Amino acid sequence: MPNSPDADMYRSDGAQKSARGFIGPVKNLISGGTMTEFSTDMNYGGRKIDIPTMVPTLSREEIAYMQRMEPGAGWDMSDPMVLTIIDKARAHAIKRMSDGMSPFYQDGEENEATELPEEYSNGGRVRLI
Repeated sequence: MPNSPDADMYRSDGAQKSARGFIGPVKNLISGGTMTEFSTDMNYGGRKIDIPTMVPTLSREEIAYMQRMEPGAGWDMSDPMVLTIIDKARAHAIKRMSDGMSPFYQDGEENEATELPEEYSNGGRVRLI
């Protein structure tokens, strides 16, 4: 749990983080630690929620920027790069939540997204609309 030796594997709400995240583990160049979520918060549905900023819509430059951030340091909201990262994270979270999903990556979901129905593996037909 949050006070265990692996406390960095838990979010502030006590939920366990994925060791993979949306873009895989990324090394923080300041702390040497591994980042998979780098959470921030937003208002959604009248309440404050945590969301990941390490989302698949980030550019390589945005990921590199985050690698150079001090863990636990606040966001510099005057920095255009920060605003772009947060905008992308919020858009990604809103899309997932509107689809009934957690804003955070759930271990194993990459397999769910790529598994095909049994009839496709047996040469089933597809109806074009």
